[in-house]
Amino acid sequence: MAKTNRQKIVPNALSLIVDRIGQLFSRIHLLLIAAVVVSSLGSAQADNNVQLVHIPAGALQPQAVVDGAGTIHLIYYKGNEYHGDLYYATAPANSPGTFSQEVRVNSVPESACALGTIRGGKIALGRNNHVYVVWNGSPRTAKNGALPFLFSQSQDGGRTFTAQRNVVQGKEMIDGGGSVTADDQGNVYLFWHAIAGKGAAETTGRIYMIKSGNDGATFGTARTIDKPGLGTCGCCSMSATAYGGMIYVLYRSAGAGTARNTNILTSRNGGATFSSECVQEWQTNCCPGTSFSIASAEGDVVGAWETKGHLYFAKLGAIPLHVQSAPSGTAQRYPSLTLGQGGSSLLTWTNGAGWQKGGSLHWQAYDKDFRPLGPAGSSGETPVWSFPTAVALSGNRYAIYF
Repeated sequence: MAKTNRQKIVPNALSLIVDRIGQLFSRIHLLLIAAVVVSSLGSAQADNNVQLVHIPAGALQPQAVVDGAGTIHLIYYKGNEYHGDLYYATAPANSPGTFSQEVRVNSVPESACALGTIRGGKIALGRNNHVYVVWNGSPRTAKNGALPFLFSQSQDGGRTFTAQRNVVQGKEMIDGGGSVTADDQGNVYLFWHAIAGKGAAETTGRIYMIKSGNDGATFGTARTIDKPGLGTCGCCSMSATAYGGMIYVLYRSAGAGTARNTNILTSRNGGATFSSECVQEWQTNCCPGTSFSIASAEGDVVGAWETKGHLYFAKLGAIPLHVQSAPSGTAQRYPSLTLGQGGSSLLTWTNGAGWQKGGSLHWQAYDKDFRPLGPAGSSGETPVWSFPTAVALSGNRYAIYF
């Protein structure tokens, strides 16, 4: 009997011990999960209420702007990096991840290109929230070896887009990425850079502008606006904005094939003339494949760019220009800058991205004096050929699309 009782008691004791150990490990597991969740939420909310939003599956290169009524206007790229399509969607600022039904922007299928991470679409809003989009044509759109720089617009809230049109009027050969901007007076400005002709050197590159004074219905004659001889860095994109009666254009030169400097073009007379200034020098004998970002709000215009794998930014209207450095780091690429309320701002970028290589997402919030608001944040990966973009929401909150 004693043996029988012992046989019954021992298994029960072992079961109790096993149960206690299982409960202990379950609690540890739950605590670890909670720690991970809190950590993830902390990185997403660490600096001024940053909300991370994934763009639709398979999409690349988001570009977003928000209008005065609180509607976010978003474009993104889908398809092979050599030939794909641009899509447009909207989202309410109070729910940045709730997208409307997407609409294809390009009227000719697979006529856009995402190669190099700098040739995708650019978006701007004009008078009455008219939507303007530009992009580099894919190799399938080339004629006699020349690629087009394409433009389309929507004046019905993004339900439809006009037939795409090539705005290159001469024999120049475009490369890199262009830009578009518009003001509230019905003026629309398109910019691109190109070399003089097939096989010409980067030192022959020039910045071209074409202007519409009637909300993009018709355009004038394209012309160069930069200083001759500075050249343009072939596989770099550019950024432009029209704000407060001024026009600003950031781009990279290629003087003597090695002066890959960040330059700013400034117009105070609606694009009739432009002044030129070197913002930051970079000596290298090859194109670094970089991009630029300009944001404007509440009287401020701020630009961001990369030099030697590190990001910098400055108020573009300031004299003298005071260049500031982003958080320390290397291999920082593809900056996106947005300005919030009261002069606050958010800078987003990728680390480690490159040719046929994705990167990691990073951001830093700043106050009106460009002092960091908390530590830099990071979360997730950006796909190959892609980058993040951000918009400012109410109450100094931001949404990052990637």
